[in-house]
Amino acid sequence: MPIEYVKDQDKIYFEICRKAYPFIIHTSDSPTFQAELIKLMAAIDISNTKRASDLYELATRAETLIDDYLEKHHEAELNQRVTSYYNRAKTLDEQFAEIHRLAKGKRSNADKELSELKAKVYQLSASTELSELKARVEQLSADVLRLSEKHLEVVPEVVPGVIETEVPLEVPKEAEKIKLRKKRSSPNEIEQELELLKNYLKTNGEIDNSKCREICNVNMTQARHLLHKLIKDNFIEQIGSRHLTKYSLKK
Repeated sequence: MPIEYVKDQDKIYFEICRKAYPFIIHTSDSPTFQAELIKLMAAIDISNTKRASDLYELATRAETLIDDYLEKHHEAELNQRVTSYYNRAKTLDEQFAEIHRLAKGKRSNADKELSELKAKVYQLSASTELSELKARVEQLSADVLRLSEKHLEVVPEVVPGVIETEVPLEVPKEAEKIKLRKKRSSPNEIEQELELLKNYLKTNGEIDNSKCREICNVNMTQARHLLHKLIKDNFIEQIGSRHLTKYSLKK
């Protein structure tokens, strides 16, 4: 248990109350979560006047409950965003197919204009401006080819009469991170994670919560618990302010 909570027991009490209050007020759509949180907060209120270790354990459980709720809420938000992207891509497919259909209707007019241009070029074949005209045509052809290649890289090919509705979507990387995070670690896994942290600290000397979460592939609450275990083992010590907490290898 961090030493500052033993010295200032009210600190953790007011911090967890401040963090839990909005969820107690605004999560009526999740009665199970709300009931569990209220039960924990009631126990925290009683233990605040008793042993600091009891208070710390209850506050940790409440914090884990809130973090799990936030992760699930965030995951639902990402799913909604992916669905929105899919519907938008489907609409763009339909619009592109409509443009393709209109372009086909104008093909005959384009062929006619091309024939007229070829006739004009033929008439100018004996002109002194022929070399300049040829150079201009070659330049325009190169520009058209370059623009066509660029367009094909962005817009998928559409077969007449067929509209693609299956569009591969790129899921935001944050969703992958959430998916990879472990819900709970076994004792063996915790030992492996602690060994990873010790090796990192021996090389770099310092670490923070975010780096710990990245190294062990866990959520923020689990990262803090791992670092607190290293403090208990007298392997590291806490440095920095409350908002910029770091941990240094103990000499």
